[in-house]
Amino acid sequence: MDLHSTENQHLALPEGRTTGQLVQDVLRDVQGIFRSEVKLAKMEAKEEATKAFRGIALLAGGALIGLLAMGFFLWALIYLLTTWLSPAASTLIVALMLGITAGLLVAAGRKQMEKVHAVPEKTAESVKENVEWLKQQNKYSTR
Repeated sequence: MDLHSTENQHLALPEGRTTGQLVQDVLRDVQGIFRSEVKLAKMEAKEEATKAFRGIALLAGGALIGLLAMGFFLWALIYLLTTWLSPAASTLIVALMLGITAGLLVAAGRKQMEKVHAVPEKTAESVKENVEWLKQQNKYSTR
């Protein structure tokens, strides 16, 4: 059976190349692909981090101004309540309202954070599969 015949052209090995060398070439190409993907992911992450930083800066500015507005609102509420109650009682009522609101927000935030997964599960599983495939390919190439 002639490996270089036209019928079996897809099975033919390049002149002077062993199967092990071809497998090594494939593994080297796969490693190059992985490196390229990692480089691309780093570049994308950097771009997204820059966008996120700009957004965070705007949110922080808005939060600061909102905090100042909330302070003035609370001051006005205390002032309003002093028309019916003593200043101490008015302040205590507003402080209790804030404490209850803060407790509810913290509880809701903690519950929401329990749903967050720090490691992207699908990506981690994909990487594990790729590493396992490479190990299997490496076993076959060393035989």
